[in-house]
Amino acid sequence: MHDAEGKLSHYVAVFADISKIKRSEQEIDFLAHNDPLTRLPNRLLLNERLENAIQRAKRQDEKVGLIFIDLDRFKAVNDSLGHSAGDDLLRAAAQRMLARSREQDTLARLGGDEFVLLVDDIQSADALIPVAKRLLACFDKPFDIDQQPLHLTVSLGISLYPDDGNDARALLTHADTALTLAKDSGRNTYAFYTQALTLHARERIALESSLHQAISGRQLRVYYQPQVELGSGNIIGLEALVRWQHPELGLLTPDRFLPIAVTAGLMINIDEYVLNQACQQMQRWLDAGFELQRMAVNMSGSWLERGQVVDNVKQALARNGLNARFLELELTETEAMRHSESNLQRLDSLRQLGIALAVDDFGTGYSSLMRLKRLPVNRLKIDRGFVSELPHDQNDTAIARAIIALGQSLNMELTAEGVETHEQAALLMDMGCSNAQGYLYSRPLPAAEIEQLLRQQVCSTSR
Repeated sequence: MHDAEGKLSHYVAVFADISKIKRSEQEIDFLAHNDPLTRLPNRLLLNERLENAIQRAKRQDEKVGLIFIDLDRFKAVNDSLGHSAGDDLLRAAAQRMLARSREQDTLARLGGDEFVLLVDDIQSADALIPVAKRLLACFDKPFDIDQQPLHLTVSLGISLYPDDGNDARALLTHADTALTLAKDSGRNTYAFYTQALTLHARERIALESSLHQAISGRQLRVYYQPQVELGSGNIIGLEALVRWQHPELGLLTPDRFLPIAVTAGLMINIDEYVLNQACQQMQRWLDAGFELQRMAVNMSGSWLERGQVVDNVKQALARNGLNARFLELELTETEAMRHSESNLQRLDSLRQLGIALAVDDFGTGYSSLMRLKRLPVNRLKIDRGFVSELPHDQNDTAIARAIIALGQSLNMELTAEGVETHEQAALLMDMGCSNAQGYLYSRPLPAAEIEQLLRQQVCSTSR
């Protein structure tokens, strides 16, 4: 500034503190590339670092490893303790894994309970094994969340550049595919990607898409397997089993498509279809004069869980004019033992209709004798795994004998599955088992071929 004579007298300076603005800019930039909960790199930053690592590996003829990390059953923590506890657990898990990682590697959080570890500068897939083991070891000790110990495990899927892909997208996809294998293998383990996994995943996706069309386009078929009385060898009942007449792949057995139907939410549609077909066919055979005692239909856990099975059964019986005493619904042991009190009430409702209930694959799940006593069950079906080695395996013989004794003490009927030899049938009958089914008598067949067996039986008994 100048004085009255025009001479420079002093200066006025205006200052602005922009440190807050700079901090805000830095925070915005950080959040653009990092996860706000764990402060780890996010998907965007991971992709950038992965692409850079691939370019370096290409120039130096090295490999890059990618480990997809998923916390096992993390949803149960959120459901039981709340999301705040879940967030604390994610932060604690991230810190443990970060402490076990090399400084040059990148641990990122993709979202939810999914993390990825980028392992740079390696020469072979074998170098990733100790890394995977260190990650698994991070979860050996429980986490202290809300003053209570929480035990957690992880599943890991591993892919490798350039063996499993030449870009970030392919490596991430293939590591995720390998993760599915690790989970299917029982969790708390790691699995490497193979091309066969992708082919299997693509087949599942294609089958799931086709399964929607199969249900609406009447491609499903119901086959029937005879259940015989061990004493007389006569067919006294049948089990309805679904098949899929695929237009390109031919006749598919349930193990090929029912797991897909479960994950796709289509099991109830299939259950209803099989139930209606089985009731209709049973009534036809009864009208034809065949002396059959029951038609067994499998009941999925989702069908029971959603509470639709009671109304569906009532409608199917009324629609086909079938008396309820001719219908038997089978529930696997695993499904039978895990359900809630409301589902027990639904089973009671089915029994009150006059329907028989059976526990399928008995001996393979986690039986609770207290719950078994509570279940309104008429029949135990001995799993084929305990029948196939009879009479030579002493352990299977002892188990089969114990199951039969248990069923008899609870006033239940017994049916042995997977009977293939006359020796097996004779031993089971001596033990007190009344009924059997298996290849010794017949494979599952279409209704027309079953009817031929029934007519042959009528002819042989009338002589």
